[in-house]
Amino acid sequence: MSTVARWIEHVTLTTGHSRRSYLDEVSDEALALCRRLIEQLRSGDPAARVPILRTPYVLTGYARTGRCLTVTIAADEPVVLMAVGGHSKCGARVWREIHQYADEWELPYVTDRDRPPPEPWCAALLDSAAARQPAEGLMALGDFERCLAWAWLTSEH
Repeated sequence: MSTVARWIEHVTLTTGHSRRSYLDEVSDEALALCRRLIEQLRSGDPAARVPILRTPYVLTGYARTGRCLTVTIAADEPVVLMAVGGHSKCGARVWREIHQYADEWELPYVTDRDRPPPEPWCAALLDSAAARQPAEGLMALGDFERCLAWAWLTSEH
């Protein structure tokens, strides 16, 4: 495993909200669960829908580029497009791609497509179904995003 970053910059593209997430905020159990979810996505059918335990959500749309990850969190339809920029070799490109997705689907964002945060980062773009989710569900997804990002960044690729 490579050197672990001190924090991840967690950015919500839709609102511009950003906060530093530290590894010690994530339990070993949450990391293990998220690593299993990532492995299920990696080893399955590209159209796989991997359930997130005890939630109405599934992971789908997995894409890996070097040390960067893109995944969709969905209920009946996409709720959040999430990306992790783990290294500068792929981070800027994945940052632009998530903004391009927003443009194609006419989803609002306030971040600058040409100015990603320094790696490592975790970005979340709320999709149109997010507006129909309960507030506590969206808050839990924010926590889940950070856990999944840390699981990705502390795993071997």
